Amino acid sequence: MSPALTTAQLAAQITRIELHPDKAIDRLATLDIDRGRVTVVAGAPGAGKSSLIHRLLAAAAQNGERVAALLVDPSSSITGGAILGDRLRMLGAEFGERVFIRSLAAASGTECIGITAPVIAWMLLNNGFDHVFIESVGIGQQELDVARRGDALVLVFGPDSGDWVQFIKSGVVELCDVIAVNKSDLGTAELVSAIRQSVGLQSFRRSAVDVVAVSSVTGAGVDDLLTKIEAAQQMDAGTRRSRRSATVQDVLSRMALAATSTHLDAHFARVPKDDLKARAAMVGAFIKALPTIDACP
Repeated sequence: MSPALTTAQLAAQITRIELHPDKAIDRLATLDIDRGRVTVVAGAPGAGKSSLIHRLLAAAAQNGERVAALLVDPSSSITGGAILGDRLRMLGAEFGERVFIRSLAAASGTECIGITAPVIAWMLLNNGFDHVFIESVGIGQQELDVARRGDALVLVFGPDSGDWVQFIKSGVVELCDVIAVNKSDLGTAELVSAIRQSVGLQSFRRSAVDVVAVSSVTGAGVDDLLTKIEAAQQMDAGTRRSRRSATVQDVLSRMALAATSTHLDAHFARVPKDDLKARAAMVGAFIKALPTIDACP
């Protein structure tokens, strides 16, 4: 086993992976995907995901664990840039070397987490971290890719999250493992009760979803939430391997699609936009060439 990387070396590797997807593929091939735990934290913008992760990091670090957070910010559909401001909410926390925090750009308007985030998470787990939290940019009803990126999915609500009934009806709630109702210091008992009743009607579930009232301001309920997350991650080695292998396949497929899209865009740029016949012929030729992939090792 190679020696663990320093914080600076990890940061440099993450940057390379973000800038060059082919580096992510090469790195993925070297990783042990059976290590550690990955938790995805999702929810509507404004629910308090970043502040809650801050509390979870502190609680896990106090338990003696090395923990990391990957905070994904949305990318502009115009410039492709991202503010990467979630990390600013965590400045001033004296975690020391037990905690690693990194902001990432989603890099796609349709990606809640970003293609490379799971690869980066496994890289951290292979370098001595016990638990990695990935924060999504903020989800809607159709954005279900978050459920395939971790060992447990935590959905965060707040009293000001909007129409929570719409989220209860959404597919992502059907896939989540734990629901955290944040900002309990503002009074959320009625909301917690309503959500428990709603998810209790999901007859397809083998067990009830834990609904935990928490406050990222006071810290109330955070230890309980961390316990519920860890319980949701308990699974036999075969199940963990199967789930993570599916994630690897999903990541590689998305990388291939992204590369294909970039390649086609480059070719389209050579043809006038109004020359639809030429563009259709180009795509047709591309599709006909796809069987040659069978010759790849």
